[in-house]
Amino acid sequence: TSDLLVATLRQGWDQAPGGLTPRELVIVRHYAAGMNAKQIAAMLGIGPKTVQNRLHAIRGKLGIAAPAGLVRYALDNKI
Repeated sequence: TSDLLVATLRQGWDQAPGGLTPRELVIVRHYAAGMNAKQIAAMLGIGPKTVQNRLHAIRGKLGIAAPAGLVRYALDNKI
């Protein structure tokens, strides 16, 4: 996970699809890979509710209503 975050940071902020931050990209990547909020939270050392709140905020930022739409967005944008 830390390697993924470092790689994302090296890509630069302005290259992130939808203007997502590196941390948001990490959460989206893991979510799209099939991890749930509890699993992502354990990996990142944050609470599951924080992950749920971040996922909701990310969907709002991208204009995506349904959680499944976020997975589709990640696949379409090769996140």
